[in-house]
Amino acid sequence: MAGLRHWVFAGVFAAFAGVSAQAADQRAQVLNQNAIGLLAAELRYMPVAVSVADSVQHENSLRVLPIAGSGALPAVADLAFLRGVDAALIPADALAYARLQGLTDGFEGKITYVARFGELRRVLVARKDLANVTALAGKRIATGPAQSAAFASGELIFGILEVPFQRVPRQGQLALQALMKGHADAALVTVEDFAGLSIDPTQYHVLDLTVPPDLAQVYTSTILTSDDLPDLIPAGAAEEALSAPLALAAFSTPKNSDSFRKIKRLSQALFSANVTLSKGLTVTSIAADIPGLTRHSAADEALPRQAAKQDAELPKGEDQ
Repeated sequence: MAGLRHWVFAGVFAAFAGVSAQAADQRAQVLNQNAIGLLAAELRYMPVAVSVADSVQHENSLRVLPIAGSGALPAVADLAFLRGVDAALIPADALAYARLQGLTDGFEGKITYVARFGELRRVLVARKDLANVTALAGKRIATGPAQSAAFASGELIFGILEVPFQRVPRQGQLALQALMKGHADAALVTVEDFAGLSIDPTQYHVLDLTVPPDLAQVYTSTILTSDDLPDLIPAGAAEEALSAPLALAAFSTPKNSDSFRKIKRLSQALFSANVTLSKGLTVTSIAADIPGLTRHSAADEALPRQAAKQDAELPKGEDQ
């Protein structure tokens, strides 16, 4: 009798285990279908990734999972090949540099964008005795470690301008500190990198950076005033800098793929939420175009419907 009870219990347990395993498989399938891995190419873009996640989280069961990347250039390959990465926040100039260096060979044209998240304003700060960009030839310039977005910017800009320089592998505030400690003669940084730092205007100044014609699809001109850099730009004065967008990039895949469906749902959620992100960047519309890049077809499909929806919601008589 005891043996019979044992076999009955074993049979019930096996049946229960089978049902539980099936339920677990279904749950895993649903979770993975709804989860989107969003790579922040560098830690400085992580707040933007978190904002994206917060804006669309649980929109039709959508879940965005921010992932910390190891640099703007590795992020290009991660987007193309790394499992779990469905989209990535990468500066547009880093994408342009990756193409020029052949880092996208084999999948040229497959790196597209979903949305445009603000502008990264590139500023060139130098010792006061260095009057212009030409004077930097042969000098030490902090442009960031290899693989970083700052490194890509430096290679692009000074390469096109034909200004040879000695690379100092520091970026952000570390680049500015290298300049102030005498370890560099100039630093290529962003406006946001000056936060909390005091720069002596008697020793350092901002050099004008004009958009090179060959990089007109990568950078736009931006004018900086004392509101942006009060230590270095006097009231009433202005300096020119370069601006490049931060792209929410995605790999182009066939329409019947899981990846395409995920990007479509992400695009619909983003545009429906009407997200406007700054997080230290200059504010921009996420629907704005990015010159030199193609918008992902799933995102392109989401735009017209959202525009029509916004038009329909306008009060009667309001100028459209």
